[in-house]
Amino acid sequence: MDSTSLTEIRDHLAQTIPLTNEELSLFFPLDVGDFLRNQLIGGQHELIGVSSIESDFRHRYDSSKQVNVEVLDGAGEIGSIFLLSSMERLKVNFDEINSNERIRVFYHEGHRGFLKEKFQDTSMVYELIFEDRFRVKFHSVRIEKSELVNFIQESPMVFYLYEFKKYMYIRFLTSNKKIRLIVC
Repeated sequence: MDSTSLTEIRDHLAQTIPLTNEELSLFFPLDVGDFLRNQLIGGQHELIGVSSIESDFRHRYDSSKQVNVEVLDGAGEIGSIFLLSSMERLKVNFDEINSNERIRVFYHEGHRGFLKEKFQDTSMVYELIFEDRFRVKFHSVRIEKSELVNFIQESPMVFYLYEFKKYMYIRFLTSNKKIRLIVC
């Protein structure tokens, strides 16, 4: 991605209205496979003008296994700055391994991704940019990489992000009539 296209993305996002916490909360189901949603927190970055929401999931049978998921909406003036900062970091493929961790930047199923694996405590951070608008970050504790991959694949959050396109189209069509439809 060149700097011109990043500038175009930023300009577009800066003029876009961010989703509300209520709308973002639709990305988080009550359970994903063997993981149950423990809490849902919205509005943490609202004071600085960024729309985001995060949720903690704990394994149904082993509460030491956790996945924290954060969705940041890159829309709005400040949100676009945050998102472009993440996009800049993901521009170049990268792979570094040492005795404590592995850090990779790569393409995964059409999305640029950042993966940081810590070997000692079995924790990982996986971050991706979706639809040039959302930063989705998964932070896992005490689960194997295959379990995190299963969590991501079983999660309907990706489905909701695809459905987001339909929602935004309906939101655009109905914005003049003050009607809000949510497709999910």
